[in-house]
Amino acid sequence: MLGEYIECGGCRGTYKPAVLAYDPSKDQARDEAEFLSAMRRVMVMMMLADGVIDENEIKTIQEVFGKIAKRDIQRPEIEKEIAAAKAGGPSVEEYCKKMSGFLNDAGKEMVVRAAFLVAAADGKFEEEEKALLSRMAKALELSAAHYRGIIVEMTEQKAA
Repeated sequence: MLGEYIECGGCRGTYKPAVLAYDPSKDQARDEAEFLSAMRRVMVMMMLADGVIDENEIKTIQEVFGKIAKRDIQRPEIEKEIAAAKAGGPSVEEYCKKMSGFLNDAGKEMVVRAAFLVAAADGKFEEEEKALLSRMAKALELSAAHYRGIIVEMTEQKAA
């Protein structure tokens, strides 16, 4: 017994009737929420990389995350994220690997650029921050040349 199925008129593939109830916007909303959560954590982890929490880094997280999420992020939300990051959990590489699966190259660049802006917000780009950013780029599966190009461009912009 074959049971019920739906046949696509375009590809002639057959599917269970449940396919008719599929709502891709729910998956998109879930993916976006996961991305924003990971983005917030990655920026906070970058801020913590040199062991100093600088007010300029907090402001940068508020500005950059606000633009990405299209909403304000208040200080208590950042402080909660700082506490969660300090408590442990997945590494920044794990967050980046998770994001890598659904980001195109422009999205991956956005993650690196946001983290760079946080790292450089205090006027210094410390060795710990450079190392973390490099590991992030590798976890995002950006080529070394692509990563170097982003850093050169961001450094020149910061100097201008």
